[in-house]
Amino acid sequence: MIKFSTQILEDDIRHFAFNGEGAGTPYQREPTNIWAILQRVIEGRMSAKQLDAVIGEDREQKREFLEGVRKSRADTTNELEELRKLGAIPSFEQFFEDGAEKFVLDFIGSFDVAEECKRRGVDKLLRIPSIRAMVGLGMSFIYRTAVEGKTPRSSALRDLQHAPSAAAGADIFVTHDEELAFLFRRVPIKGFRVMRLHELLEDEGRRT
Repeated sequence: MIKFSTQILEDDIRHFAFNGEGAGTPYQREPTNIWAILQRVIEGRMSAKQLDAVIGEDREQKREFLEGVRKSRADTTNELEELRKLGAIPSFEQFFEDGAEKFVLDFIGSFDVAEECKRRGVDKLLRIPSIRAMVGLGMSFIYRTAVEGKTPRSSALRDLQHAPSAAAGADIFVTHDEELAFLFRRVPIKGFRVMRLHELLEDEGRRT
């Protein structure tokens, strides 16, 4: 089973600060968080009050993650608006190349290991698949809104939580959500592809 995106990102950031590499462990042997807690409630090993406390903690982790993303998006959107005024709107590829390091610095600012990450090299941090997916998809959302004039859906930030887990644990992300596929597909992640189910089956058919 894949860990939740917030845990994967934190593990990778803290491990990178320690030795300059990603944690490389997106999988977990035992189910955790809400699923495991519910099992304990069913078995009578945890009270409803204890469950409420765990759910509250889980929600707080998600809130902190989304707040960090919102801050990064707000800062980057403001910079993009300044470029619009100057008539110097870049392609998404250039936008990502020029702004990815700033985006990730805004995101890791709340971690107590941000300075260690900077010393090891933000460019190297961006090579870690989970980090690159989170930054890339976040910037793709921003570009879609500010440059391409597409109003984001209310689920946009939740969609963003799929990206780090997918990139950390697999080399193909399968979705029938055309908008999400478009946004994620243009993020450059080495050895990673975004496909619809029929594309995956056709690809596998050609291999056999």
